[in-house]
Amino acid sequence: MVENSKIYSKIYGTSSIGNGISVISLNGVYVPRKEDVVIGVITGVRGSVCFVDINSPYEGVMVSEKSSSFSSRQEENYNIGDIVSVIVSDIDEVKKTYVGRAFKIFGGNFIKVNPKRVPRVIGKNKSMLNLIKEKSKSRIIVGQNGVIWLSEGDVKKAIEIINFVADNA
Repeated sequence: MVENSKIYSKIYGTSSIGNGISVISLNGVYVPRKEDVVIGVITGVRGSVCFVDINSPYEGVMVSEKSSSFSSRQEENYNIGDIVSVIVSDIDEVKKTYVGRAFKIFGGNFIKVNPKRVPRVIGKNKSMLNLIKEKSKSRIIVGQNGVIWLSEGDVKKAIEIINFVADNA
């Protein structure tokens, strides 16, 4: 929106000026992108198809047929409630989100952060994530959807650091 020769955004975020002006929102929901790693919960199983809640308005669909390119672990059986780490493999024109290369996650702790803050938690070249892992001696998987899994080491310290970074960076 332009007023008095000044440009204003309708959303709160960081601006980028290049061939045009764009604003990256600092709040909002997770919108899947191809090759994103996300953590989700199996919400339905119908034959060789699993439905995965990926903390997004769009449900993930995992086809586990042997002929499918969507899953590398076809021998794995999934049940409702299983927690999985998956990679977004495709998104069609109506935003149906296909996921694959899944593996089940057992144990550990889960936290959610604003998906728009995930890049801050990971850091440039994974610098922040590696520092958190090093200082807490924890195993951590950060989903682009804002779901984070932590295990081993000082999980409490890791969660405190992640929440601080997500809230303040």
